[in-house]
Amino acid sequence: MRKLIIQQDQVSYVGLFSKPAFSLWGEGSKILEELYKAFSPYKVSLADFKQDYLSPILSDISVTVFLGANGNYKFKFDRIEASFSNFTEQEL
Repeated sequence: MRKLIIQQDQVSYVGLFSKPAFSLWGEGSKILEELYKAFSPYKVSLADFKQDYLSPILSDISVTVFLGANGNYKFKFDRIEASFSNFTEQEL
């Protein structure tokens, strides 16, 4: 009898700030620069960044960094979100 084994891993994390990061409001270049520095060891380029700033809902404004096909990190003014799937132990 044949067996089908499917393995998949996924980690999602949400970190809520104690208060919104109002001091960074209007500091888009600083946010992008610091995220770029933080993720540069993972070989990200500017093409891996997406900025969502047109929403009328302030909590939806975000900068997303795509970490290859299997992960992303999202900065919002009231939280950060990270999601990774199908990763190896080395990638953690």
